[in-house]
Amino acid sequence: GRPGAPRADRGEGPREGDAWGAVRARVAAVIDRLRGMGRKLVVVATGNGKWKVLFARLDLARRFDVILDSTEEGVEKPDSRLFEIALERSASRPEDTLHVGDLYHVDVEGARGAGLRALLLDQAALYADLDSTRTRTLADLPELVAQERTRGRGQSHTARSQRGRPPQHRTTHRP
Repeated sequence: GRPGAPRADRGEGPREGDAWGAVRARVAAVIDRLRGMGRKLVVVATGNGKWKVLFARLDLARRFDVILDSTEEGVEKPDSRLFEIALERSASRPEDTLHVGDLYHVDVEGARGAGLRALLLDQAALYADLDSTRTRTLADLPELVAQERTRGRGQSHTARSQRGRPPQHRTTHRP
């Protein structure tokens, strides 16, 4: 492998201190909180067919009910068919599902096109002028999901990953 490359990229498990290990710890904590809230969790990833393997190496795969990789499904976001596949495999309804993603035109517009609500993970505040509920940090997701539930609105939440980048969000659904 190339010097300094995360061990997961070289076919090895994550180790403390590497980039993928940090992603795993940060994501796992949020996912475990959502799971503790009784949510069903789904990953809807735009990728290269390797997300399931990477999630398994990072000990994240077991935390999700469904992991979809666009390459394996033959359709990419924002195409509503990918969201519909996720809904079918997770036995979820669009009106009860919240998709969390970090690209407005791919995630928010794609989710809305499939009848889902959307939450934009906008860490750099790039989309402040667009019409979307947003958060700057993944750590806020459980609180935002609880607020949705209190308002009687969502039972599901979705996650996705962008090609070539570590996963940054997830999908949840209350059974």
